[in-house]
Amino acid sequence: MAEKLEVENRVNKVYALILMGKKTREIIKLITEGYSVCEKTAYNYLNKAKELRDEDFAEYRDEVLSDQIAHLRNLYEKNYKIQDFKECRAVLGQIAQLLGSNAPEKKDVNLTTPPIEWIDE
Repeated sequence: MAEKLEVENRVNKVYALILMGKKTREIIKLITEGYSVCEKTAYNYLNKAKELRDEDFAEYRDEVLSDQIAHLRNLYEKNYKIQDFKECRAVLGQIAQLLGSNAPEKKDVNLTTPPIEWIDE
């Protein structure tokens, strides 16, 4: 159990190094020298720390999205009460955009055919 706690502490320290913006080479060097472990073990710690970062980011992203939608719903209700329906539509559009429920936008691209003399050259 103590070994598992030590690994968690090391991973958390690596995570802190990632958050400080340290480069991978620098982190690996600090881990191998600081803990007297091989590079493979250092990379294992680094990968576990990156997994923690990804989990934290996903949780943060979900919270921010929920907060944004709650603010927009509040704004919608306030505009609905004063019958500002144009702003209500804008708020609904922003909510749809955040949720990704808008239909894909079609982009027209006009390609011109090169003159025949370009093809022969």
